[in-house]
Parts: sequence; structure tokens; C-alpha cells
Amino acid sequence: MNTAIAYPSQIQHDHEPAKRGETGFPSPATDHLENELNLHNHLIKRPASTFFARFDGDSENSFGIGNGDILIIDRSLAPKDGSMVLAVVDGNISVCRVTKRPNNWVLVFSDGRNRPINFDENETVIWGKVTHVVHSV
Repeated sequence: MNTAIAYPSQIQHDHEPAKRGETGFPSPATDHLENELNLHNHLIKRPASTFFARFDGDSENSFGIGNGDILIIDRSLAPKDGSMVLAVVDGNISVCRVTKRPNNWVLVFSDGRNRPINFDENETVIWGKVTHVVHSV
């Protein structure tokens, strides 16, 4: 998987234009104005620990992730049983599910392979929990 990673703090946000002094009666049409939709407000709870990765490839298709999808990953969340994570396994970046077994935790790859998580070795590093996948239809 090739990824392009961006952090929310690096993304420029559109700011509201400066308002001119308002005089007179308010327009009745302002009752129907709504705030702009900002996906950061809905999808990112912890900007300091959240980053984006664009998925490149079709290997994670069984997880519902396709080529060009954007993964939103939060490094501050601890994975739970069944969580999707972005992990580095033997130097390769992979999207996996974390599963609790009776004696240990394992990473389950999209092709069904399992790998025990051994944090004492440098072979496996979990970068964060995947909280959302954004893709086109």
C-alpha cells in the first residue's frame, strides 16, 4: 500500500469573510441560512492526533477500502477487538483488523491471514485506529 499522509493542521481552512456593518431590519431570508458543511467538525474529534492516508491499491477490498479512498486515522485511540488499524508489518504499511484471541492479540489481514502482535519486537507497529473511510461512489 502506498500512502500520502497529511495532518489536519496542515490543511488550510476557508475563513468567513469579514462582515460589513449591518444596519436596518434583518432580512427575513436570513432565517433560512445554514452553516457551511465542514467535515472536520463531524469526522475529526482530536485534530492533534489525527492524520489522513490515501489508499493506493485494491488489496484491502474485503474491508470495503478501494483504490483512492481516504483513511482518517486517530493515533490517540486504543484499538478494540474488531477495530481497523493502520499498521507497519515487516516494513510494509497495511490496513488490518485487530482481533482478541484467548492468549494474545492478532492482526487479521484482508486476505484472512493472521499475525500475532508482538510489541517486544520491531516487526509490528500500529500507527493508529482507522476511524473513517472516505470514498467516491
